[in-house]
Amino acid sequence: MTLGPPPPDPSHLARVAAWRDVVARDYVPLHPELRALDPTMFAASFVDALSDGRPEALTGALIDRGSELYEVEVFTQQWCAALLAEVDHFERWAHAAGHEVPRPNSMNRYGAIVDDFGLQPPLRRLVVDGLRPFAAQVFAEVGGAALDDHHAFVVEYAPGKDTALDFHVDDAEVTLNLSLGEDFDGGDLYFRGRRCWQHVQTSCSTSDEVDIAHVPGRAILHAGKHRHGARIVRRGRRRNLIVWCRSSVYRAHERTLVDCPEWCQRSMAR
Repeated sequence: MTLGPPPPDPSHLARVAAWRDVVARDYVPLHPELRALDPTMFAASFVDALSDGRPEALTGALIDRGSELYEVEVFTQQWCAALLAEVDHFERWAHAAGHEVPRPNSMNRYGAIVDDFGLQPPLRRLVVDGLRPFAAQVFAEVGGAALDDHHAFVVEYAPGKDTALDFHVDDAEVTLNLSLGEDFDGGDLYFRGRRCWQHVQTSCSTSDEVDIAHVPGRAILHAGKHRHGARIVRRGRRRNLIVWCRSSVYRAHERTLVDCPEWCQRSMAR
């Protein structure tokens, strides 16, 4: 038995490529500047940490919420608003053209994959140049030092749509979860300790339990195998940008494992 994620499905990859060809040919973006990832779109603290070439400066801009969870500003409010407007524009275009928008993953029925409409190159630069230096320090044992790929999407929660997210782990080595705002009540995040694929459903101790009220404009950075979920949105509309940061090297190694990794054993022993 292996403990890692399954390898990519070639047929799925072919469908994704075909869909992105259609989008690249026919879709006219509302905010083409999103594809440039201009430095003015980043929060000042994030720019300062990266511009001086010292990833440890980013640590100073983070709030340690316990259990290896970090909260940080990445993008400006203007960038967040532009992204939400782009997602709505993309959905309207797809509907008018008779296309069915691929949803982010098997757990979310609403939202869109932002890589599909041109944000894959800039977000890859964000992962490799912006997040990897920090992840190399705090998430090295789960592949943080070798991030080279990602899957990025916006999810939506509202009464009458998806209202909550069940307990799970991400198909990622490191996850960036950015609250894009809008007006809502509820939707708090809860975390219950890091586990490998084999031990996702094991019990947690009190020290594993961390609840976070997600603040619009702020991002939570955590290991992908940090078990978590989102509570019910009671009112309004909550949308988040999720970037699953991945490492092809770490994934290849993980698929060869037959025993629980040390980081998971330590987490269960707490």
